[in-house]
Amino acid sequence: MQMRKKFFGLFILLIFYGINVSALQNKPFIQGKVTDNEGQPLVGATVAVENTFIGTTTGVDGSYAIFGLSRGSYTITYSFIGYESVTLNVGWQENLTKNVSLSIKEYMAGEVIVVATRAGSFSPLAFSNVRSEELRRTNTAIDIPHLLSYTPSFVATSDSGTGIGYTGLRI
Repeated sequence: MQMRKKFFGLFILLIFYGINVSALQNKPFIQGKVTDNEGQPLVGATVAVENTFIGTTTGVDGSYAIFGLSRGSYTITYSFIGYESVTLNVGWQENLTKNVSLSIKEYMAGEVIVVATRAGSFSPLAFSNVRSEELRRTNTAIDIPHLLSYTPSFVATSDSGTGIGYTGLRI
């Protein structure tokens, strides 16, 4: 009896899966590639269908695919940071391939001012002054960020986990 219930549940699951796959196969989709002017793929470019919640990002080869749209006409926007966005009005009845090339857009930002305060003995925060003698004494053939990880609010990580090689740090 238990085996019969499992078989029936699997049978129902396969029927629903078949219905969903056949429903998607009957709907058109749009696919293509997003590249720069030189033909290089733009990895992570955004492809969005306006006035819907449907969109995607491009893969490592710049390709994308959007499923689940009904036949009709849509406005699709292609965008990537540092590039001019492209908006296309697309109407289709069947599957469509749309390759898009984005142009570099220069952005002139205002000036950036970095302000810092040196902590002193009356500062209401934890701080450490690390002197070169202390670094020489504790240096055991690991990168400087790992030596500094003994100070407050400093976290160092290493790709290899040994303290040597590509190192990341957070303050």
